[in-house]
Amino acid sequence: MVGIIGGSAEMQRQQAEAALERAFIAIKNSVAKRYAKEVAAIQDRFRSDTRASAAEAELDRLVGIKSGADGVVSQLRSARGVAGAALEKLTTVHDAALAGNSSAFDLALGQLNIQVGSRGQGALDGLLGNVSPGLKGQRLVFANVGTVQIPLKVQAVGTRYLLTDSATGTTYQPDLLAKTLTLDGQAVPFDQLTVTARDGDTITFTDGTTSRTVDFAQGGLDVGNAWLYDHLTGDGQTRAIADVQAALDAVRGQISQFDKAIGQAELGVAAVTQRSEAAGDEALKLSDQLFDDRSAALKAAELRQQALERQFAFAAKLQRQTLSAVIQPDPPQSKTVFSILAGR
Repeated sequence: MVGIIGGSAEMQRQQAEAALERAFIAIKNSVAKRYAKEVAAIQDRFRSDTRASAAEAELDRLVGIKSGADGVVSQLRSARGVAGAALEKLTTVHDAALAGNSSAFDLALGQLNIQVGSRGQGALDGLLGNVSPGLKGQRLVFANVGTVQIPLKVQAVGTRYLLTDSATGTTYQPDLLAKTLTLDGQAVPFDQLTVTARDGDTITFTDGTTSRTVDFAQGGLDVGNAWLYDHLTGDGQTRAIADVQAALDAVRGQISQFDKAIGQAELGVAAVTQRSEAAGDEALKLSDQLFDDRSAALKAAELRQQALERQFAFAAKLQRQTLSAVIQPDPPQSKTVFSILAGR
């Protein structure tokens, strides 16, 4: 049998199958590209969804607020600890005043200033620390804990006084640890100083050789060294006891204030913690939902792709079967005796 377009039936079948294969490959590539575009579109759609990023941003904001709130509580507790230590040391000062023990009185004052330290640079750093000599360090600060704002009236709870010479303006700062006052370049021990007259904050004293009149500026608590109280004798001792008692009351007021502030701050921290935990749960829930939605969308696209591939595979098989049925192989030709003898 000779093909209708020339060539044998087998050749026609092979040509048809090759053309069919090329067509199916082109269709398969086209479907694969369409699937890749669909997957990319799904990824872009979920990547551009701002709900998750917004939830995470809110969570980060609340976590930052909570961290700051925890820091505020820590600083308040630190200040409360300083006030408690100051109260204990002032109690020792008070006992020394009652006993008229100048040495123990001055020693405890020096130790008090070490415990109190200096005020820090931050708004809540070293709230009760000493400032410059002659300054009380009184100020109003606010402790911010989330939405809670706590006002605090603080002051230095040390004793750094300053003496200014009324005639020359020279300043004299005591060394509370060494128990000396530097005069004309010489460190004079406290026990060699004697107050000869006092009118409010104007004091006249002598070191045994020279008399000086100075303006007295109290720093922190209103307690000076024993020599300013006539070495704890007579009326000087009475004044010392009264001044130390007033200092004890002032420190107790600071302790009460900080105890209350810490309670308020802890409530603020609890509220922020609750909000951050809720935001965390919401962010996780939303993330899981978006992940599930994206996974479902990708799975649906994959299933559609697999269904198309199966359809094309079935169609290709069917077309090959059809070609085999339509284009039959050439039948063998009959041979006569003469053709055999002739080698044909």
